[in-house]
Amino acid sequence: MIEVTRVTYAYPGSTTPALRNLSLAVGPGEFVAVLGRNGSGKSTLARLLNGILVPAQGTVKVLGMDTRDRTQGPRIKQAVGLLFSN
Repeated sequence: MIEVTRVTYAYPGSTTPALRNLSLAVGPGEFVAVLGRNGSGKSTLARLLNGILVPAQGTVKVLGMDTRDRTQGPRIKQAVGLLFSN
């Protein structure tokens, strides 16, 4: 289970958030596609789900583990795989 609750994230030095007040829930066995234009926040969301980034506001939980808890980082990364295109 993935739970994103009222997440806002802005990259350092940016005045415009890449994501603002986003909430999302993905249940076990569910498939979700995230679509959008360049710059719409798709990669930012993926990095937040994987724990590479942590939200400025709100929470991201993967299987009940909060991505802000760095001790859970390896377990979160096992649960949410991320493949970079480059």
